[in-house]
Order: sequence, then C-alpha cells, then structure tokens
Amino acid sequence: NKVRNIVVLSTDKAVYPINAMGISKAMMEKVAVAKSRNLDDSETVISCTRYGNVMASRGSVIPLFINQIRTGKEITITDPNMTRFMMSLDDAVDLVMFAFKNARNGDIFVQKAPACTVELLAK
Repeated sequence: NKVRNIVVLSTDKAVYPINAMGISKAMMEKVAVAKSRNLDDSETVISCTRYGNVMASRGSVIPLFINQIRTGKEITITDPNMTRFMMSLDDAVDLVMFAFKNARNGDIFVQKAPACTVELLAK
C-alpha cells in the first residue's frame, strides 16, 4: 500500500468530550495513536491535528450570526462569556501541511489560537 502519511483531523472538543461529535473525535484520536505505536516512522506515519473553531466553516457560529443580521433577527447568544478558539481556514490548512511534513507516529498537533468570547465575536 505504501501510504506514507495519515493525518486525521480532530477538534478541541475531543479533549473533554460532552457530545457525540466530541466522543467520536476522541475515539478516532485514540485509535490513530494506538495504531501508530505499532509502526516505525519508516513505515506509515499516523498523526492527528486538533482544531479549534475554523472561522466561517460549517458548524461555526459566524455564518449563523451573519444570517441573523441579514434577515433582521436578533443575534442569539446562549452565554456571552463562552470562549471559542478561532483559526482561519488558511491556519487550518497550514496545520495539516505542517503535520504532513513534520509528524512522527502518534503526534497530535494543536495550533495555538486566540480565545474570543462569543459576545465579542457577535460584536
């Protein structure tokens, strides 16, 4: 098969999962890291990237806010003090490319991302 690199895309929600997506990502990370323990770096390298919130991606709150503004609705905020770790799509791609170039088996790459409250994001 000669697959050189496998980079799995995870989320910060895998750290302390509280819902199905977080649990599934946590399990994926565990499977990837467990499998990587049986491989030499000269074989396939398996690593993970762990994202925060990719701005304007599907599931991001930004498109919801934009839609609410465009339709004249009030912006809905559950808790204004909730924080999100934001990253651009370019940052997300750069993280994957960095993993492809630099990973060793079992590595989990997390990009430092600035935290932003949902209230500040809505403004």
